[in-house]
Amino acid sequence: MPDHNHEATQSENLRRFELLSAYIDGEVTPQERLQVQHWLDTEPKFQQLYVQLLRLQKDLDQIPIPPTDINLLTEKVFTNIDKRRNQRLVLLGSGIIAAITLGLTSLGGSRPSTQMAYQGDGGAEPLMIALNRPILEIPSFPENQPVRRR
Repeated sequence: MPDHNHEATQSENLRRFELLSAYIDGEVTPQERLQVQHWLDTEPKFQQLYVQLLRLQKDLDQIPIPPTDINLLTEKVFTNIDKRRNQRLVLLGSGIIAAITLGLTSLGGSRPSTQMAYQGDGGAEPLMIALNRPILEIPSFPENQPVRRR
């Protein structure tokens, strides 16, 4: 059978520990600051925990951080970016080549392509559409001469 009193005590201890840690980091509200200061003034075990956390923070601050060559790090980042950009360009180029190939294949290469269309009422006269060369010559008009419309 669970001991609810023990669980409540653990929960309260955790809350107090987190509040003390936030107090040391300067991340508490004025009301929380007063509460922590009251505990520090009245509870010797809480004072011990406070001293231990301060020592731990001091020790962590004194751990040397290995120097990193910022130029090497920057170079690695940009090399990665360039690789990704090149991969995208290759994929884009492949897609364009595939689209052009498909387009040329569907047009039948460079041969003129024609299609036949028939009237829906069964008329015998086919309609021919020239895609590469016009059937009739299209007249050109000088630019300053207006085009007459009927």
